[in-house]
Amino acid sequence: MPHRQIVRNITSGQLSPVYVLHGEEPFFISEIVKTLLGTVVDEGLKDFNETVLYGRDTDVDEVLAAARRFPMMSDRQLVMVKEAQDMRMWKRKDDMAKLEAYASEPVPTTVLVFAHPHKKVDSRLKAVKTMSRLGTLFLSDKVRDYKLSQWISGHASARRCRLGCQSPVYGAGGVGRIIETQRIFLRFDRISPIIIFILVISRFGIRYINRKSNTEDLSDLLFILRRRNKRDI
Repeated sequence: MPHRQIVRNITSGQLSPVYVLHGEEPFFISEIVKTLLGTVVDEGLKDFNETVLYGRDTDVDEVLAAARRFPMMSDRQLVMVKEAQDMRMWKRKDDMAKLEAYASEPVPTTVLVFAHPHKKVDSRLKAVKTMSRLGTLFLSDKVRDYKLSQWISGHASARRCRLGCQSPVYGAGGVGRIIETQRIFLRFDRISPIIIFILVISRFGIRYINRKSNTEDLSDLLFILRRRNKRDI
């Protein structure tokens, strides 16, 4: 299921009891996480019904204990495990058996989320198969260079933006990849007046991305664009 469809499902109230968000591209995982954090629990009830844990600082027992609690003054609670790739449970048979037992009979008032960026979970694990069958398993793949312009257009449309360019955005694969200097006008209809962002893709920025091509991802690309945008406006 595409990440945009998952986001639409969440905002419309179609929530899964368990989410496993994994893969090499952290941007899409981050988008889903932000939507869950902004949707599942009302702002005034977050102190009672929203638990955020971090993989390296928690274990399966703490996560499941939180998941088995019942919400206070709310229809549901959110238990979010960020950086879940750092949890030791993925390589421990007993821990995975505990997770599989919970995933088989999840608490209906809990939304349990494992945000597992930069790495894939082992889809052969019984617990993962159960979470995929009864919940949502999302694999976030890297966006290939030749699909970047298509992704930018789709991302703008998903945010109800009108995208106009002085010239088409294009990319060329290989070492000589270049995106010509241009301005991309994104027009967002938000809560308050229309906000217009002018994102300037410069040769400097593209050279930086080229040098870091083995490690950079969409989150880094957007960070560079936002930083240059602040300087140029």
